[in-house]
Amino acid sequence: MFWGPTGKSSWLKRPQKGDKRLKRIFYQSAFASMRCPKSAAFKRKKAKRHHQIIIALARRRVKVLSAILHNRNPMPERLPLA
Repeated sequence: MFWGPTGKSSWLKRPQKGDKRLKRIFYQSAFASMRCPKSAAFKRKKAKRHHQIIIALARRRVKVLSAILHNRNPMPERLPLA
C-alpha cells in the first residue's frame, strides 16, 4: 500500500498477465546481477528505489533476449562499452 501526499492510500497495481515463473527468473537474475559494478552504477544513476531498479534491470534483460531471438544472432561475447 502506498500513502500519497494527501494521506489517502492507493494500491500499486502489478501486472497479472504473463508467465509468473519466467517473470520470477528474470527478477532473480536482475537481483543477482546487482553485484556487478555496471548494474550497481545503473542503480546509482537512476533516482529510484531498490525494487524499481531491479524491475528495470529485469525488463532490460527481457529486451536484450527478445532482440537476440528476433534477429537470430548469438549474443556477442563482449558488448561494446557505452
